[in-house]
Amino acid sequence: MKHFFLIFAAALLSVHAADAAGGPDPARFSRPEPADQIATWWHWMDGSLTKDGLTKDLEAMKAQGISNATVLNIYRMIGVQNTLAIPFDSPEWYDMFRHAVEKADSLGIEIGAANCDGWSESGGPWITPETSMKMYTWRKTYAKGNGREQTIRLAQPFGKERFYRDVAVVAWRSDAPNSFVAASPKASCNGSYPLETLIKSHKYHDETRHIDLYDDFPAEILIDGNPETALTLAKDDRDVRFEFSKPFTADELHIYILVSAANFPIPVTVSVSDDGKDYRTAGTVWPKSANSLQKLRFPEATGRYWKVTVNDEFSPTTLAEIALLRHGERGLYDTVAPETVPSADKVIDLTDRMSADGTLKWNVPRGDWTIIRFGYTSNGKFNHPASPQGVGLECDKMDTTALNIHFAAFPQKLIEAAGPYTGKTFTYLLVDSWECGQQNWTAAFPEEFRKRRGYDLTPYIPVLCGEQVGGAEISAAFRHDFDRTRGELVLDYYFKHLSDLCHRNGLKLYSEGIYGGNGMPPVDVLKSYEYSDVPMTEFWAQSSEYREWPIVNEPGNYGNHAIPYHVSLLYDKPVIGCEAYTGMALYSDSPIDLKLFGDRAYCEGVNKMILHSYVHQPTDMKPGVTLGIYGQTFNRNNTWFNWADGFFGEQARIQYMLQQGDRRADALVYIGDALPNVEMSESEIERTLPANIKFQYINQEVLLGRLSVRDGLIWLDGRVPFKFLMLRGDRMHIETARRIEQLVRDGAVVYGPRPSGTLSLAGLERNNAELREIAGRVWGDAPGDSGVREYGKGKVIRSLRALKRNYTPELSVRGADIDDILYIHKSLGDTDWYYIISKDNLNTVNIEAVFDLDGRYPEIWDPMDGSVRNCALYTDGAGYTSVPLTLRPKQGVFVVLRKGEKLHVSAIETPDGRSLYPVQDNDWSEEFPAVYQGEDGEFYLEQLAGGSYYVAFSNCTNTRVKVEEAGKVVLDGIEGTMTFEDEPLLGTLPIGGFKDFTKSLNPLIKYYSGTVTYRLEAVLPEDFLNGDRRIRISIPAFGSTASLEINGHRLETVWDPSFMADITEYVRKGANELKIVVTNPWRNRLTGDKAGIPSSQKLWTTSPLQQKHIPPQQIIHEYTKLYPAGISRPITIYAVEKTLL
Repeated sequence: MKHFFLIFAAALLSVHAADAAGGPDPARFSRPEPADQIATWWHWMDGSLTKDGLTKDLEAMKAQGISNATVLNIYRMIGVQNTLAIPFDSPEWYDMFRHAVEKADSLGIEIGAANCDGWSESGGPWITPETSMKMYTWRKTYAKGNGREQTIRLAQPFGKERFYRDVAVVAWRSDAPNSFVAASPKASCNGSYPLETLIKSHKYHDETRHIDLYDDFPAEILIDGNPETALTLAKDDRDVRFEFSKPFTADELHIYILVSAANFPIPVTVSVSDDGKDYRTAGTVWPKSANSLQKLRFPEATGRYWKVTVNDEFSPTTLAEIALLRHGERGLYDTVAPETVPSADKVIDLTDRMSADGTLKWNVPRGDWTIIRFGYTSNGKFNHPASPQGVGLECDKMDTTALNIHFAAFPQKLIEAAGPYTGKTFTYLLVDSWECGQQNWTAAFPEEFRKRRGYDLTPYIPVLCGEQVGGAEISAAFRHDFDRTRGELVLDYYFKHLSDLCHRNGLKLYSEGIYGGNGMPPVDVLKSYEYSDVPMTEFWAQSSEYREWPIVNEPGNYGNHAIPYHVSLLYDKPVIGCEAYTGMALYSDSPIDLKLFGDRAYCEGVNKMILHSYVHQPTDMKPGVTLGIYGQTFNRNNTWFNWADGFFGEQARIQYMLQQGDRRADALVYIGDALPNVEMSESEIERTLPANIKFQYINQEVLLGRLSVRDGLIWLDGRVPFKFLMLRGDRMHIETARRIEQLVRDGAVVYGPRPSGTLSLAGLERNNAELREIAGRVWGDAPGDSGVREYGKGKVIRSLRALKRNYTPELSVRGADIDDILYIHKSLGDTDWYYIISKDNLNTVNIEAVFDLDGRYPEIWDPMDGSVRNCALYTDGAGYTSVPLTLRPKQGVFVVLRKGEKLHVSAIETPDGRSLYPVQDNDWSEEFPAVYQGEDGEFYLEQLAGGSYYVAFSNCTNTRVKVEEAGKVVLDGIEGTMTFEDEPLLGTLPIGGFKDFTKSLNPLIKYYSGTVTYRLEAVLPEDFLNGDRRIRISIPAFGSTASLEINGHRLETVWDPSFMADITEYVRKGANELKIVVTNPWRNRLTGDKAGIPSSQKLWTTSPLQQKHIPPQQIIHEYTKLYPAGISRPITIYAVEKTLL
């Protein structure tokens, strides 16, 4: 089969092999290789597996250009009868896996697999509480000392999974207990330990488990001062009750709501009673948010019995802490420091004085004392969403022994099942995004901490329990050291060790890993991806949930989870994967609706799309199996998937280009020493950096050892230059401050605030003094009027306004705003290339792209059809090259800038003296003509509209030219047929003019979804093909995809309605036979089913067709807006003149 993108007209192509040697290869761009093609996740649902379905899935992937599939075993088809279930981890399941690998090998498809059942993270039934992820836990006790020995019963701290181990007992002189603690109320409620919301296995979904403690069911954990312990209140009983031994007075509620789906604020009623039966309302308070301590006043009340009612009507509420106090009192858990704060040497270690049953014997000195019994337990996290056979605790991420147990229990079995295909066809394991919560302890943690930080953590244990030791600064410094140790252990003993295990077995590691931010382990996020062979991230493409036609998508310039993009340059990772186009399973989106979401990811650094998701289709029932509510439906039972070769081909060409060379940017952004690492939000970027700037994150490892300064630029590894270094925070390690000073002294530009302090406890006072000296030398005491201060050969800049005055962007545009485009810049040797995309959904835009490079000549590489042409219309000068671009809605092209100078057209004017190029202002709408140099050395101009122009060359010569308007043949109201391939009741009908199916009075046509084959004849006049005309066809409205066959020659499928395919090689004078196969999404037919419209299509899907809300919102229903379908506007064939200049 011939493809039109392989036809390189001599007039359009003048790129020589010698040129290609310094950059991407035009031939490979035109016909990408399997390594360039997209990949997919291949979800196997609930054991619903058939060999026939697996074979058909893989054959469909191969046919459309998918060369890599990741198997994830998922258990999530809630409410769907499953008669095909093959148990996970059974011989039958591994036989299915072996079959898939063998078939993939025959097709040349690479296979990977998630490293556990479900998608997160690494666990299973083989993991015991002892080898599970761990968390520290504690219980506070107050003692009144009299100088004599006391026997004190220390209650065992909260534990999970019937597992608890003691670590230490410490005590310090403290404030007296508050009135609530002193009164020692008895707490009760109708609640249960909250099931982790991410454990959504069918077996456990919407269930709770009672707290697994050694004690009876204890509501007392709500008043233990530990916000990590929590209860979920029953839906029909939201009361927390307190019984005091005598009347108790309070006027303030302290409440910590850990989880709630309610729209805050929500009402919480405080009631009081004298007999425990008749309650009177003391007051109603309104917590403003979850996951924070709220202190709320109410009128003073007194009673022996109290009740706190959380009026959350939307969902169960999970409470962590609650207390009734007098205003001004400090709670057992509080964000306000106590009056009495011990120094580290005043914290007494009583560990050896407590017996195994929790009995402490101690001569308690006079005064008030707080005692903490400190230990650890399992964090109770399970891999999810996993099958009953595969669900279990997550393995300890700070212990290689635990990971070894897990690897032997499942990944090793995959390796054995794949046999000789391991390392050849079965080539990698996957770690999905971190969704297993926090781990803050392991058995060896005290020893690891001492080894890595150089001091004993025992005196600082109160800090881990919400107290202070030595004051706020010292406590924060210890906490930073503690978190730093946690992060290092996860990197060393989980990510690095898992990578080592994979490599020992001939496998690679794909990892989404840890994105950073609160709720994630405090690792050096950039460093964590050093251990991934293919670092990964993810993005969502929620396009059509609520949209009416036409769909307009407006993704910003920057997405979430961006840190993985930045490891490519830092750790030599040429491929950056991405869980791509995740959405809801609504059968509504077409490829063009997804495009801008993908382009944004490409422009941030992704170069390997991994579709979310191809869900295994065990049968041919349509639309078929989904990942429950989630995922775009990239599978053979979706209408347009079997015509996705054009869309996937465009993706492959983009990926080929972006997998080459170095990612370039203007700025280095120091991610910072503070923990956890947090990526910049889009609002922070817009607030602190020039518009649409590209930047590169670096960590301390890179800052200290891999940067140098030359010619006023900061060089990474002496190879890639940057214009300035941005600092995000004012606290840093002393080593960081020293290095920054040296860089500025050597000539670097540093942008950011004056440092104010260091972070680590070791040498804190000495390091703070040195940092103040560095800050005084480099930043000075005041920013100055200009916001710029020179130091050595370099300078520091404090304000964005000052930065803009001292900075020239790598790319600027005329005719539009820089935020109207997406772009990314790559380079290799003497060749630079930019992928530039218009964000306009509906209109063609005309811009002049100005690059900060000189001595270059441009080429335009179009990933839509693989065409490559030189661009002979541009201007250049000292420090810049300017190229005009006419971009269709959402169109993206590569501008390739090669080293050298060529004769070219530098200006075009209309006869009345108006400049068409260069652009004179930003209010520009006229289309630029295409100007190129043919292989004959002559210059040519093409334009659909035609016109007269004065053309100026770079050698100061000029000419006048008249361009004829393109000839055209409009196909409308012609004879032909259309066959409804998925509706036998319709069969083949006459065309009778092109119109939108949804406007039909026939309900079978109005609600039709699927494939329609048009057969028609296009008659071209005798003179239509005269001369060197290029013949192009426009099909401006067709639904999802349009596969075009002309006179028996099939072209690559069109999926962008604004694209005009070049058909010059296939047409002839007179009659031409056209076969156009179009598709539209299942949305319309599903809507027809909901409306009760009869059809023979018999649709079946596991998707609930809902959006994720509480309660869920139905998106596809009887009144859902239908999307246009079929060829609904006239087809036009153009004959474009090639005009000699």
